Amino acid sequence: MTFRGRRAFRFLALLILATQAAFLGLGVRPAAAAGPDAVVADAGCTTNSLGRSDDGSSGQVPLGFPVNFFGTTYSGMYVNNNGDVTFGSAYSGFSGLNLAAFGNPIVAVAFFDVDTRAPATTPVSHGPITFAGRPAYCVNWVNVGYFNNGADRLNSSQLILVDRSETGAGNFDLVMNYDRLTYEPAGGLTVGYSSGTATYVHPGSGVPGALGDANTTTGLIRNSGGSGHLGRYVYQVRGGQPTPPGGPPASSTASSCSPCPASPSPSSNCSAAKATNASSPGPASSPAARSSPSASPPPSACSRDTYASPRS
Repeated sequence: MTFRGRRAFRFLALLILATQAAFLGLGVRPAAAAGPDAVVADAGCTTNSLGRSDDGSSGQVPLGFPVNFFGTTYSGMYVNNNGDVTFGSAYSGFSGLNLAAFGNPIVAVAFFDVDTRAPATTPVSHGPITFAGRPAYCVNWVNVGYFNNGADRLNSSQLILVDRSETGAGNFDLVMNYDRLTYEPAGGLTVGYSSGTATYVHPGSGVPGALGDANTTTGLIRNSGGSGHLGRYVYQVRGGQPTPPGGPPASSTASSCSPCPASPSPSSNCSAAKATNASSPGPASSPAARSSPSASPPPSACSRDTYASPRS
């Protein structure tokens, strides 16, 4: 290499380093795909932010379309820092979430004690988008850390509520996307939903090591439900009644139904699973969120959800 060539190479290397330093100094980090690339990268998902927070919540945010959730129609919801959304009021609880005994309408996408105060994390964000050609509302828990200022293991999950009023007034889909779950609290992650009385708990909720990326069998990024896309789970809500992927609508007692394989055998069925409380470092939340779950119903027949949702 000539002297001039060496000088040009050195100048280019210094320019790259200076650019990287400037980006890091501004807190800007290049976006990088993680896991199965289920999380939708839409600018609308970052329209609003909770800011750097531990246990914070938004005010009521308008969805832009009505949703019928267990017989009650809502036009807005609350986005909570700890991996969940609620209807009717915000929720700042951070551990011990027992969906069967929660008492209020909630959707837990990946509930744990989220903490986005560390600079290496990204604040929870939300906003309206168009998904699969339909009006939708998106919530990002992407690159979030854990209490207390933990940033060495980041989680990325997302919730999209999709307007499906073409199938009936108030009908919608809950699309839960997972790209990275490298952190789990001591009591495991909590995933599911509840009306306050009717509850669905995803198999593995509250079980340490069951839903994280390290579990190559039951980890959320290793499977899918109703979508054909790893890390994506589609829950159809019709006439107010949610249907888990591959399972029956939620009943009046806590139940779980495993997502079905792509081609379930005639003998396959949905197995009942224990609704175990999740926990994380820090004080326990309200006693109502730690009550014992109701008994699970007998297993039900397994049927595959045929809704196929494109990535964007």
